[in-house]
Amino acid sequence: MGAQRGATLSERFDVWTVLHPHLPGLRQALALPSLAWRMGVGRLVSRIDTRGSRLVMLTVTGRKSGAPHHMPVALHELDGRPYLWCPYGSRAQWYRNLVARPVVTIQSDRTRVMRALPVEDADDVLALAADLRRFDETFWRSYLTSEGIEDTEEDLLRNADRLHLRLLERTADEGPPPLKADLAWIWAVKAAAAAVVLALAWRRIRRSPCTQHLVTPTATCTRCCGAEV
Repeated sequence: MGAQRGATLSERFDVWTVLHPHLPGLRQALALPSLAWRMGVGRLVSRIDTRGSRLVMLTVTGRKSGAPHHMPVALHELDGRPYLWCPYGSRAQWYRNLVARPVVTIQSDRTRVMRALPVEDADDVLALAADLRRFDETFWRSYLTSEGIEDTEEDLLRNADRLHLRLLERTADEGPPPLKADLAWIWAVKAAAAAVVLALAWRRIRRSPCTQHLVTPTATCTRCCGAEV
């Protein structure tokens, strides 16, 4: 706690978020992007670039149940190579599932089956760490603090297996089924409702003797037509 005395409110919240991934309401907030894919607009969401990362839908296979689990995660890229970083460490169930069953499905502007590989090359470890530092230095520092790792080359390489990094490579293996757009029908309902509202409005306009004064039925337009509308 003493190390946070000089930290800003935002920095303290980042630390709290890393240390407490099951904060009430946090999981629900993080799951909100799933609605975009379920409503069929996930591709639009994944096109938003946030400091070199994009939000994608990750599908992993449960290490015990064998059932598919879906989770929106940040997909990072370095020199054209996609990779995942789990800032919540091994406390996150999706990461534990990914380690046990590394073949995953990624949904972005397209759907791909990929294999998550541990980062073993020293140059790759340092390059990815530098990329994450540029992505969000405060969050990266909070993560390292929660893991008891110093932000030095020596300590990063010594604890490379604890950085929760995974490089993604295409694979011909069969992956878990992607998240379906099972709520896409909502757009049809909204379109139908809008059409009904417009039809009723147009009907009222057609039946009104004065299209410039669409007021309550008991009002009288005295400026131009003098009739009840």
